[in-house]
Amino acid sequence: MQKRAVLILLVVALLLSSLTGCYKKVKIDSPDILEETSEEAAGDLSSGNESLETGGEGMSETSSQDYQGSSQATSNASPDKKDQTSAADPDVSGEPPVENGGSRFEKFRDHNSYGAKIISLLNTYWYSDSQGQKMKDNPFKSNTPVTLWGYGAYLEALGSYLEANPNSSVAYSFYLRTLEGLAMYKDRRKSNETQLAYHCWADPNGYSEVFFDDNVWVLLELIHAHDIFKARGENDKAQKYLTMAEQISVYILNEGWDEKLGGGLYWEDKTTCGDDVNHPPMKGTCINAPMAYAATQLYKLTNKPHYKEWAVKIYKWTVEKLYSESDNLFHDKILIEPGGNRLDPTKYTYNVGNMILAAAGLYEITNDTRYLNDAKKYAEGAFNKFIHKWNRQGEAAYAWTSAVPWFNSSLIKGYIKLYNIDKDPKVADYLVAVRTSLATACLIAADKDGFINGDWRSDRIDADQKQLLVQAGTARSLFMIHIWTKNSGK
Repeated sequence: MQKRAVLILLVVALLLSSLTGCYKKVKIDSPDILEETSEEAAGDLSSGNESLETGGEGMSETSSQDYQGSSQATSNASPDKKDQTSAADPDVSGEPPVENGGSRFEKFRDHNSYGAKIISLLNTYWYSDSQGQKMKDNPFKSNTPVTLWGYGAYLEALGSYLEANPNSSVAYSFYLRTLEGLAMYKDRRKSNETQLAYHCWADPNGYSEVFFDDNVWVLLELIHAHDIFKARGENDKAQKYLTMAEQISVYILNEGWDEKLGGGLYWEDKTTCGDDVNHPPMKGTCINAPMAYAATQLYKLTNKPHYKEWAVKIYKWTVEKLYSESDNLFHDKILIEPGGNRLDPTKYTYNVGNMILAAAGLYEITNDTRYLNDAKKYAEGAFNKFIHKWNRQGEAAYAWTSAVPWFNSSLIKGYIKLYNIDKDPKVADYLVAVRTSLATACLIAADKDGFINGDWRSDRIDADQKQLLVQAGTARSLFMIHIWTKNSGK
């Protein structure tokens, strides 16, 4: 009841606050709305002949809907008809199921075309105002523009879309359009010739809150953009996006790190938002893990030694302060409050996923097997907690106890990275389970238009499920598992 009351107050605050204030409240409060379920409760997610074989902690169905809807206004707006585009990409064709493999979920291989269908729906979220091209967060609920977090998720999904479908003109054109659209979020207070920062709202002339973690997601996708365009022989574009990635790293490392708590990066730039009493500073896995990984990748691309040094330093701090030895996962954050520091022990898929990436990246650049062993340890802990065998309509499947697709996509990315550097059969098994769970999402949890429920197992699609962040996370996951299947031969 207390959390429900908090949610109601949050929605009221959103409706009354200014546009700039909305995002700060959602970003700070929403993680605490994500409830964890007990083993018994996880089993209750099934009905009839649908059962979760083993329990696991995760998010309840109600809490996931609260999370997805918490940043939305309450109107029932729908996309303008004039903004609709075709739901088909002529360059993407369906994949038939394999002949052998068990249940229909295990045989399913058409993840790519389902991802493309989602992207075609999200491409209708674009609109124009006096400042230029922007995107809506959820046009089925309101005309509110999307924050940098959701915009970055869409950008990630488009990058994976283009990687999976390099000949698709739709993927190419929308990826470039969205990369250029980052200019709408550029923060002029924090950006200069050497560093680059993005704020929450699409307003190139104004300013709003700046979150270091939102910036690191963009940084990582800019590295991905570099790799994509480099492979296509478009070297000017590749260098442009690598330069931007480095400039973001300068901002995060220069302004996000201090020696409180013995080091660590902050989640938000407190010079741009909030007060220390109502919204205390915090240092969490969600910024330190991805920045450690980003530093390993920047070192690989530039051979600049300070990136390697930062990767080791950030990773070490995160393990020392936020590692949970009992389950090989990571606590969410440490809040620096007036009355003393407080640990938030909540476990999320994206936190452990990015620590797998960081450990795997460090193994790549150091050849130190301790990092590889760490990555495998985290991978097993994540699988044990978040992914379980499931009986769906009498057939073998897998289900997640985490119902936030964008979070889950980071864990999938971590598994793929770990498999690619070591080819461990156990990690391959994790990815086969992920592929099967996403097959369930496509075959069971999709509506007639192509939207997929964020829990990847239920067929109830309401307006909250059509939020850009939810659908982009699902599309990205579908493309990544398609690419892994194609490259691994599994």
